[in-house]
Amino acid sequence: MLAALHGPTFVNMGKNTSELLGAPYVALVLVDQTEVLFGERHGFTTETTPRDSALWDRVLTTDEVVVIEDADADPDFADEGLTVGGLRVRFFAARVIHSASGDRIGAYCIAGPDPRVPDASVVSTVAELSRFIEDELGKQHDLLRVAEVQRALLPKTVPPLPGYQVAGLCLPAQAAGGDFYDWYAIESGLAFTLADVMGKGVAAAILAATVRATVRSASRKKNVLAGVERAADALAHDLDETQSFVTLFHARLEAETGRFSYVDAGHGLTLLVSADGSHRRLKGGDLPLGIALSGHRRSRHRAVLEEGCTLVTFSDGVLDLYDGSLASVDSVADIVRAASSAQKIVEEIARLALEGDAADDITVLAIRRSGGPI
Repeated sequence: MLAALHGPTFVNMGKNTSELLGAPYVALVLVDQTEVLFGERHGFTTETTPRDSALWDRVLTTDEVVVIEDADADPDFADEGLTVGGLRVRFFAARVIHSASGDRIGAYCIAGPDPRVPDASVVSTVAELSRFIEDELGKQHDLLRVAEVQRALLPKTVPPLPGYQVAGLCLPAQAAGGDFYDWYAIESGLAFTLADVMGKGVAAAILAATVRATVRSASRKKNVLAGVERAADALAHDLDETQSFVTLFHARLEAETGRFSYVDAGHGLTLLVSADGSHRRLKGGDLPLGIALSGHRRSRHRAVLEEGCTLVTFSDGVLDLYDGSLASVDSVADIVRAASSAQKIVEEIARLALEGDAADDITVLAIRRSGGPI
């Protein structure tokens, strides 16, 4: 929660409020039984301070704005004075902030070194800002909950698939995003999907969950193309209503032979890296789900994952780890060649993502047939 108090919603909020209300000190704080944690702040000199129970008990026991016009004249503070955030203050005004569950967790406060009788507009502004912060914290709580659900939908284990390594990674640019990968056992081997819903955040995450469920349901058809087309038909109305679309790579792998059939719906970022180190992009070019042209029909393609070969499919956010162009595909192939396992492939991409400043969701799925790439 403290990290949220330093988030983009609150950056410069303290300085702006200070100028607006003529208050030298402004802070958004969390309060527990023993200390006060200062999040976004202006003027205050410390990040944490012991809790002054007389002050914070007063703030946390009412939903009204608490105003102390002159701490030196207040019976609770007159003897020792009032210190807040490492500074001696005489004027103080604050209103409690509630968590998404309704608990009183902190306050938005303004203060100054001189006595002051605030007018009604100052008091109402403190109240409005505290309620705004409550709303924003609630939205962040909801977003984090969506992110938890989205992570729970990612596959946790790989079905028994002797002779193959399977690994995946999904790093949303925000708490939740529109990318996902999926895999599950089928009669002859493994079905797997990587998809990218246009957009980011909660709306894209909801659509991504819908796409995942629809593709899984449709894939009961053994023909990979029939499954994708059924999913496209089922999603057409929702994608049209939200003015969105989905790029998707969906395949069915026959484990015994390494043969797989696939549909590439506007994705275009799937590589086969051979045992000798050579690589090629798999054929694509079909339209994404949610986009239809008269007379256009998607196609089913076939390929073979030979022993020692690796298939890796990834979202365009991976290209942004380099220069963002299709030339970056060669850099992904380099990662595959250098990696000793499918898991090492996704770990290396995760390392690059965490070292950089990813602006887009980053998702990758790697399948290696025994023998290594080189």
